[in-house]
Amino acid sequence: MVIENQYLGVYMKENIKEAYEYAKKEQYEKALGICNQYINDQLDEREGYKQRSLVLARMNNYEDAIRDLNRLIESGSEEPDDFFTRGCYSLEIGNQGDAIDDFTMVIKIEDKYSLSYYTESAYFYRAVANLMAKFYRNTIEDCEKVRDGFRVYVLGQIRTKEGIIEEARGSIE
Repeated sequence: MVIENQYLGVYMKENIKEAYEYAKKEQYEKALGICNQYINDQLDEREGYKQRSLVLARMNNYEDAIRDLNRLIESGSEEPDDFFTRGCYSLEIGNQGDAIDDFTMVIKIEDKYSLSYYTESAYFYRAVANLMAKFYRNTIEDCEKVRDGFRVYVLGQIRTKEGIIEEARGSIE
């Protein structure tokens, strides 16, 4: 499919959002090609890097996915999503310290701009990273900022606020 980008006045072979759809179908070469086109042709580098990081993560290539997010963040991004996503990828590869730092940035950015979309999840994921890093008191403190009954699928399993607190308390005693 060829579409015209009315803002840039250029023709593109595929819409950038289709890249992730190809990745879900495990058509990774096609997905990466679309992202690379956006980056190389400077059509929308930010979206190209963002989508390519998602495709790379689908391929379990978290190191390269993080590299693409690093480019966005190093360019001055204060998008909470960039830090949240990078934190999740860091958690996937066992870099708890980096994950903690990224989830902390999400909380700071959202507080700075009076946002709250990611805040509760950032506290929860930071609690998971703290638990993995054996910072049990920090784990409990973060969970106290999350509503009762909060649950999310993380690292291959459903985790709950109550379960995380119980595990942290059991490790302290």
